[in-house]
Amino acid sequence: MKKTQIKDALRNIWKQKVSFLSIIVIALLGVTTFLGIGYSSTALRKNASTAYNRQNYRDIEVISTRLLTPEDLDCIRALDGVKDVEPVWQTAANAYIGDEKQVINIITATERINLVSMIEGRMPKDASECAIEQTIAGEAGWKIGDEIEWAEMTDVTGQFFLGADPFTIVGIVAHPDHASKTVPETPYMIVSADRFDRVAMENCCMKAEITVEKTADADRFSQSYDRTVAAVLTKIEQISAERIAIRDAQIKEQALELVEQAEAALAENKEQLTAGTEARDTLLGIIAQAEQIAGGIEGMDAAVDSLRQLRQKIEEKSSDLDNAEAAIAEVEALLKEQRGQAENLESGRWYIFDAHGSASFVQLIIGSGNLKSLEMTFSLLFVLVGALVIYATISKMIDEQRTLVGTTKALGFFNREIFAKYLLFGLSATVLGALLGILLARFVFEPFILKGYGAYYTYDTTAPTVTVGPTLIVLLAGIVLAVGAITFACYRLMRTPAIRLMQQQVPAGRKRSAKGGKRLLSLYSRLILLNIRTDLKRVIVTIVSAAGCCALIVIGFTLKAAVNGAVKNQYSSVVHYDAKVQFEYGEEIEAELIKSGAECVPLYDAYITYRITDNQVGELLCGDIDAIESMYRLNDWKTGDPIGPTDEGILIQRRLAEIDGLNIGSEFQITAGGVKTAKVRVAGIFENYIGRSMVMGTGYYASLFGAAPTPNSYLIRLNGADEEALRARLKTISGFTGYTPASADRAMFDSATSVVNSIVVLFIVLAAIMAGVVLTNLTNIYIMQKKRELVVMRINGFTVKEVIGYCTRETIVTTVAGIVLGIALGSGIAYRIVRSMEQAFIRFDRSVSPLAWLYGALITVLFTVIINAIVLRKVKHLKLTDV
Repeated sequence: MKKTQIKDALRNIWKQKVSFLSIIVIALLGVTTFLGIGYSSTALRKNASTAYNRQNYRDIEVISTRLLTPEDLDCIRALDGVKDVEPVWQTAANAYIGDEKQVINIITATERINLVSMIEGRMPKDASECAIEQTIAGEAGWKIGDEIEWAEMTDVTGQFFLGADPFTIVGIVAHPDHASKTVPETPYMIVSADRFDRVAMENCCMKAEITVEKTADADRFSQSYDRTVAAVLTKIEQISAERIAIRDAQIKEQALELVEQAEAALAENKEQLTAGTEARDTLLGIIAQAEQIAGGIEGMDAAVDSLRQLRQKIEEKSSDLDNAEAAIAEVEALLKEQRGQAENLESGRWYIFDAHGSASFVQLIIGSGNLKSLEMTFSLLFVLVGALVIYATISKMIDEQRTLVGTTKALGFFNREIFAKYLLFGLSATVLGALLGILLARFVFEPFILKGYGAYYTYDTTAPTVTVGPTLIVLLAGIVLAVGAITFACYRLMRTPAIRLMQQQVPAGRKRSAKGGKRLLSLYSRLILLNIRTDLKRVIVTIVSAAGCCALIVIGFTLKAAVNGAVKNQYSSVVHYDAKVQFEYGEEIEAELIKSGAECVPLYDAYITYRITDNQVGELLCGDIDAIESMYRLNDWKTGDPIGPTDEGILIQRRLAEIDGLNIGSEFQITAGGVKTAKVRVAGIFENYIGRSMVMGTGYYASLFGAAPTPNSYLIRLNGADEEALRARLKTISGFTGYTPASADRAMFDSATSVVNSIVVLFIVLAAIMAGVVLTNLTNIYIMQKKRELVVMRINGFTVKEVIGYCTRETIVTTVAGIVLGIALGSGIAYRIVRSMEQAFIRFDRSVSPLAWLYGALITVLFTVIINAIVLRKVKHLKLTDV
């Protein structure tokens, strides 16, 4: 460009400074929201991947119901693509936190895979020491040097746990399995491998952690990583059947050998059983041996209980040996039963998980995925509105300078030279706004989001990331959009001859529909309709711009209502209990609950594994369905009516049915207690918003697994009872293991969604700012375009109030039209975002939000009134020279 052209372009920018600044602000907001969310989503995953790589987090985990032998590990290690395999020993137990029991998982420290992050202290060096996770340390108030006492083992593998001496805490750690603080998972206590009797286990382990061949800085959330892991996982699945068959044969052989030994011992000592104390001791010894045998065979819990009851009966009647022969017969029958069970052992099973088997890993994918959903819908709308505003601004500027452009053409300027003036105006504002937006996204928006998420993960989420590729793409896209909008706005100008541009535009005539038709409308109304007809493009752009701003506000409030509505609906329509009480044996606990005036419903409450497309974890509530329904509503998701009791299948929640395409009659596999696997039929689908609940009647459970489950929890409704006093009394009762208020689950969900709420609120504020800027720009353009007409009205005797009223009427029409369109557009986009943000355990409130419509309309109207009050003040200062 020539020097004079540059001066003219700069003069034009100064003259149109309001429009120039509005384009800067619009570009800034669009780029800030789009890149800010993109940076945050990428940083969240990158920081997690870095933490997982630093801790050498496992790529695959294999758990066996029959334990994994050293030979199993060698076979896995020999597979192509496997880098390392490390055995892990673990068992579930109850430990005391003060006077309350806490369920924990005792797990051995690893040396190469799944390394912990040390928060304080050191790792255990011998069998008397332990390290605990920081989450449970904070809840229990445990610190270095404290001792942890035991209640009991709660898992069959606890038989291999050596000793019940207290542990001394020597370290507080963060384990990579539990990277998310918002996921309710059983905490780990990490001990030395010496605490397990590996000799009795023949060096078998409970699970194996596996890493695959990959780069040291692999992106654990990339498709290439998923493909690498999937290839190895498939190979492990292929060898699992053979290894399980070998292990089953070993277990069967060992079980039969033990039964034969017991049978031989019984036969050898039958004659001695009639001789006084010696007979009693011999009988008790045989029964103890049978107990030990049954305890070493999975699936024989009922036999162990029968033997224990028999032993107690004999001990109580130690002086009465008249029933010796009956006792012998009973032992023989039990041994025969054990032989039958040993010969017909249910086949073992390998559970093979990739990283998605970790609830924390999945939660992180969900968090970053929610951000992506906002980026691709909500923030993209900012960009589109920005492009529309650029087009409107340049288009109106050209219309205003039509005569000037014609004169310039007549003086011999080329189209490209004239176009460069407007290109410089729009492009410079867009690039400047985009650059400021990149800085704001990197130094304000991204840190704000990452800091919010940092409260919910055990690793550092705050390390920022600038993704160069998307940044350049957004910058280039902004330039392309600006150039496209400017080109489109200038297209007719470049093709119109100079002589026509220098002539005043004459509005197109209109055929009158009927005589006197004009008298049906006032002068103002006829003028407004005439303006709309002759400048339809400007009106459409104004309506669409106002609609875009209104839509952004509607989207923000709708998302907030959807998230908050899920909590409200769950705890007003579904959950009607005040707390869960966990126990091992509950007679005294139930008596205390009834005495306090509280209602209680017993049930079996446990986490299960289910497989539809892959292995997932859910919560099973099993009991009297009618009784459960009184505390936990099971309403059909289509009709809203109670489903009612059934022993024909399992009841699942609506979100699970939607994700996996399940209907009544569909079947899938569940595993309860870690070893009991069965195929279940869907008998009903109930409405639910939060959680992974499935409900089953005791009769159906018994038909699947051979025996009804033993209740371990109560759902209680306090009915005005003093909660703290009741909880204190329950703690003193033997068999009580825990008390979980329903409000605690609600608080956890509120905590998990607070970041999304914060982002949505920020978006609402930015949308309101954009609405203000857009409306200011469009109103200012309107006044500049109508300046000649408004001056003529003042000359002809119209008062300032009348002229402003004339301008305001058209504004009212365009604003109302924009609000109606914005509500429709915002509601549709919001619904799409809500659905994309939902997960297997969360169904947001999808209902229409009239309040979001109201807020969107009110904010748009408020800004319109304020901006018109400010901008239309120019009418007072119009002069004849403006004509």
